[in-house]
Amino acid sequence: MHPIPSESMTTIRRRLGY
Repeated sequence: MHPIPSESMTTIRRRLGY
């Protein structure tokens, strides 16, 4: 499994609208 950068997590949260 490839590591996910913190930036990716933030992008996902922005997509969800958090």
